[in-house]
Amino acid sequence: MILPECPSTNTLAAELSQAGQAPEGTVVITHNQTSGRGQRGNTWESGKGLNLTFSSVLHPGFLTASRQFQLNKVIALAVHDVVKKYTPEQVRVKWPNDIMVGNKKVCGILIENQVTGEKLSRSIAGIGLNVNQSEFSSPLASSVSIHSGKAIDLVTMFEDLLQSIEWRYLQLKNKQADKLDGDYLDSMFRINETHKFIVGDKETDAMIVNVDSSGKLIMKINNEMRSFDLKEIKYVY
Repeated sequence: MILPECPSTNTLAAELSQAGQAPEGTVVITHNQTSGRGQRGNTWESGKGLNLTFSSVLHPGFLTASRQFQLNKVIALAVHDVVKKYTPEQVRVKWPNDIMVGNKKVCGILIENQVTGEKLSRSIAGIGLNVNQSEFSSPLASSVSIHSGKAIDLVTMFEDLLQSIEWRYLQLKNKQADKLDGDYLDSMFRINETHKFIVGDKETDAMIVNVDSSGKLIMKINNEMRSFDLKEIKYVY
């Protein structure tokens, strides 16, 4: 479904799915998302007609709720793989699923799951990828075209993304989780490097070493291994 404008593709995709009008594989895309949502309740800034803002409906009934972070890996790696084709600069996945080119964020991902019993009955994977936008209010935001040095055809890139999502999703469905786990760690932003983070309200040196099966970030702080949820730690740039 292609819309000239809508508040949130994730919200619309969920409404369509709830009404039985969005089978698995349905994609909702808009040229202008006016109230895009991100992690931690943040909004997503996107210029009209310049970027790719869309949501995919998945029905991962084969996946237990305890393993739902695997979907974050699927979507993040799918976008990571495509962005790498368009820029010579280093592309990384910033935990849990932001896509970084250098130290700049070019993509935000929001996955919203519905659980029935112990299994996931529905997942809405929302992607906001900055493609051709050149100006941002945040100094940490950027776009693929800025790093590639040229304008990018949105239709071609969108087709690349859909193919990449399908391939990574089939890896998970076909029990190749070990491959996803390894690729996710290999692509992680700042893994095995000492950097400053804010833990609680204190800035400290720490090293990312792993991600556990539930999606918690495993970090080494003062020679001690500790795990963190999304809201418990912040990156310092």
